[in-house]
Amino acid sequence: MNPTSLKIFYGNGTKNLSSPVNLEQCIPNRDKLLCNIFVDLSQFNNQAIKYSFNLTDIVNGSHSIREIKLKVDTVKPEVTFFNYSVSERRLSINMSVTEQNFESIKYYDKNSSIPSWKTLCSALKSDFCARTITLSSGFHDIEIAAIDEAGNSDSEIISFIAV
Repeated sequence: MNPTSLKIFYGNGTKNLSSPVNLEQCIPNRDKLLCNIFVDLSQFNNQAIKYSFNLTDIVNGSHSIREIKLKVDTVKPEVTFFNYSVSERRLSINMSVTEQNFESIKYYDKNSSIPSWKTLCSALKSDFCARTITLSSGFHDIEIAAIDEAGNSDSEIISFIAV
């Protein structure tokens, strides 16, 4: 109750930083505050860090949460090769992706009757994904995204007519 300051502490043990949180930007929710914050973690890319928060109230009482470990990944996957071909209703996709923390390659057909993200590859073989999918006849506008475990992505968009 009655917070006056909130700080985030983060670092890798060698380099440790802190940043104040603007409490005026937090949203009251019952007896809690919901705060969205942004800190630039790019200097810790591919490293493990720890972070914690310290909250101080108007009578100078403070409370800290325990440190939480987090692996930092701020770089999107790199699509190093992308090729596709269409034969009637079949779409063949070949792509190479460089990413240490690869999660998947997904596609989204904006012209599908029920558009949703679908998985093309959940693992790479020598950084490579090759798949063929069958689509309905007609115009297709498809986004193909390489996604890492942190949610970073790189995508390609293709448009074509399947007959």
